[in-house]
Amino acid sequence: MTGWLFTLLAMIGGVGEDRPAQPMPAPPAATTPTGDAALTEAEVLAIGYQETRMTVPVEIAGIGPHAFMIDTGSQRTVIARQLAEQLRLTAGPVISLTAMSGTSRVPTVTIPSLRLTERSRSSAITAPALEAHHVGGMGLLGVDVLQGHRVVIDFDANQMQLMPSSRRTATRARSDEIVVEARNRAGQLILTEAFYGGHRVRVVVDTGSSVTIGNSALRAIVARRGGKTVPMSLLSVTGGQVTADYGYVDRLKLGAMSFTNLPMAFVDVPPFARLGLDKRPAIMLGMDAISKFRRIEVDFPNRQVVFRMPREVAAGPRGIADRSAI
Repeated sequence: MTGWLFTLLAMIGGVGEDRPAQPMPAPPAATTPTGDAALTEAEVLAIGYQETRMTVPVEIAGIGPHAFMIDTGSQRTVIARQLAEQLRLTAGPVISLTAMSGTSRVPTVTIPSLRLTERSRSSAITAPALEAHHVGGMGLLGVDVLQGHRVVIDFDANQMQLMPSSRRTATRARSDEIVVEARNRAGQLILTEAFYGGHRVRVVVDTGSSVTIGNSALRAIVARRGGKTVPMSLLSVTGGQVTADYGYVDRLKLGAMSFTNLPMAFVDVPPFARLGLDKRPAIMLGMDAISKFRRIEVDFPNRQVVFRMPREVAAGPRGIADRSAI
């Protein structure tokens, strides 16, 4: 469970004059969806915005739509307690839930069915019921609903495409796309083709996070290269708070592309340990980084993430993408 909100406790401008703080990008303007020829069978959902995270309309037991956020970093789907009460959902057992601020006991409800599209309906789900102002909306769609599918988030078209997926032998990418292979651990896709300063870095794509989080193993390497930080407070979906060190990573290589001056909050949150990533450099790639791309595709069955490059770096000599300055 990685969804959270955040508050800055210090001005980021003090990090360094050559690395000024960048505001979160505004939601892209709505456009007429065009789609790729290969995606004509996809179910298309309009994307809304809650804080800096994307929402899609869902129906619960045939009632809706309700705006749920897409959280590829969360193992479980979550519903706001207020919405659960409004829909009079049946109470479930109290369970242990691991969030950014630690593990706590939380109530659950039974969602009898959850429909994203005409062809995509889940069976009954036991979902944690948390406070709406902690969740940041009416609910979070987790991997328990999304796995078994290809999830395409198209920032240009302002839409999400959801379609069933099965294992295939190869992926054909466009010249402006990067395909990064992943490993599956506890239902999460972990990218292993990332490097910082010669050290391998594990990456979890987390659309439920407003900013990117790095663990202390990565922080130690960044510190040796002179990286400065300021305090930052994170508010978990369960209401708990943790303090992180917020700064910049000068250059992180991911597949055949690189991020430069990537903003990052450094803190050892429990999800790193749950995924076995607490002893080695690792990050949870949040929306501040993801939203730089024109489009991303998370293919759970094929264990791949496809990034479509921004236009300003996707037109190089002879049509070859310049992938070094994201």
